[in-house]
Amino acid sequence: MNTCYEELKKLYIEFGEDISQNELMIDEELVQLGLKPFNIKQSFLSMVDKWEGIKLDDDYTRIKIARSLTILPVVEAITKIDIPRELKSLLILLDAMINATDDIIDTKSDDITDKVSNAIIIHFGNTLAQKTIFRFLT
Repeated sequence: MNTCYEELKKLYIEFGEDISQNELMIDEELVQLGLKPFNIKQSFLSMVDKWEGIKLDDDYTRIKIARSLTILPVVEAITKIDIPRELKSLLILLDAMINATDDIIDTKSDDITDKVSNAIIIHFGNTLAQKTIFRFLT
């Protein structure tokens, strides 16, 4: 598989693992608020499945585009500059949030699990993107 893809996937999975470290605390807070905990890590990492393709039937596999896979190798080849890891992290998070937002807007499905999963990707992706920007700038 594409080396750039493997690197970006690894970065994204690291974000999912970072989230899972705090998931128990988040679950406890949700219960205290009277809400049912949701598998946050699984929701976040579900985007990797969408990037790799989900077989819907014998003739159709749904694949979400990770725009960074196209852009990063081209920019690095043209500029002869290695893009910093922090910037790659930010770009893959933006890919995930764009795909999740697109799913919420374009999908006619009323499946609440998918909607919550996409909302989790957007919410935590936004939080992690801000954290990444702050680390990148300092």
